[in-house]
Amino acid sequence: MDYIKRIQIDVSQEGTYDPTTDSIISADNLLRRSLRKNRLYRNEFLFTVIDGSLLDEFLFKGTYRDDDIIYAFTKEELIFNNQESHSEHVNDLDTLFASYDNPVLAVYKSSQFIPSDIEFEYKFRNTNKKLEALEAIVRVTW
Repeated sequence: MDYIKRIQIDVSQEGTYDPTTDSIISADNLLRRSLRKNRLYRNEFLFTVIDGSLLDEFLFKGTYRDDDIIYAFTKEELIFNNQESHSEHVNDLDTLFASYDNPVLAVYKSSQFIPSDIEFEYKFRNTNKKLEALEAIVRVTW
């Protein structure tokens, strides 16, 4: 089994002024910046939000779902606050994070999945090696 990175990202600076960019810091930028720094903001990964209270089960099985699918975002779909989403599904990490008391961003290797015809749905290529598809666990605090 490969090593699973564990990362903490603090987005509590959201809404403060950044003189280096002459702009207000957004949670989206803080998240992306931290993912880049940890070499996780890449096309080869899929991102999904899970309930942190299920983390032990998740780290044992590679998923907390009973079936062989996950619902995840690609790098391009990874949007923290998407007020202009035209999707019928929630494509907004802010909303997904708010769904859990203890949200965690799970980062999967996209090569370990087969895309579905259903938006955001991916099927494990090897259902006996789900944990090996997991690259990192990211705790986001604010």
